[in-house]
Amino acid sequence: MEDICQRYAFEYRMPGMPLDDVLYSEPSMQGNAVVSMRKEGGVETPLNLELLFNAVTMGKVNQF
Repeated sequence: MEDICQRYAFEYRMPGMPLDDVLYSEPSMQGNAVVSMRKEGGVETPLNLELLFNAVTMGKVNQF
């Protein structure tokens, strides 16, 4: 789990925010739930297991 959280960021973005760096996104009540590559020096985000599962099954994330 540590490797996943060091490599990917799991966050919510409001509609209209840029999604150009997003690997996978899906609509949610909080906006868009997204998986993106974690930027160097970026804050570690909590692992969203459901979002990761959906991204993997859709073929958007395949390297751990």
